[in-house]
Amino acid sequence: MRRETFIDDMVGDWLAALAAAREHATIGDIGYFGLSMGSIFGIPTLAELTDVRAAVLGLLGTTRAGRPFADRVFRDAAAIHCPVLFLMQLEDELFPRDGYLELFDAFASDDKRIHANPGLHPEVPGEEIDFSLQFLRRHLALTDQGPLLNVRAGRSTRPAQLSS
Repeated sequence: MRRETFIDDMVGDWLAALAAAREHATIGDIGYFGLSMGSIFGIPTLAELTDVRAAVLGLLGTTRAGRPFADRVFRDAAAIHCPVLFLMQLEDELFPRDGYLELFDAFASDDKRIHANPGLHPEVPGEEIDFSLQFLRRHLALTDQGPLLNVRAGRSTRPAQLSS
């Protein structure tokens, strides 16, 4: 059974983790990458942060599977002003197109774009992930050889060197 506060709980954990990291290290520009569940938790988290330089979000809509989270993510999307790249799958079996578009339209950012690809929910093309990382690099002013920290829900990995 899902706790009613599970989104608030995760947002609190992520904000606490970021605050702890800032106490122990110099943190540069912040970018966010989160698809599907990463958007369910990321959109409310980003709504609380004013210093995020760019975000890659998507694989989420406000209808069908997204309905339980729709009011929350729709409201929080309106507080996100950083550049947003939003990814969508055209034959997504979980989130219909209308819900994707409704959520995309809710973002307050003046610099937002949507990329739509054919395929089911988990079939995001590798080239789209590559473009997403380039999007973050551009907005974070990272060089091609600069480290991009990869943190995933539940575990973190070492900083990776990414090539273009």
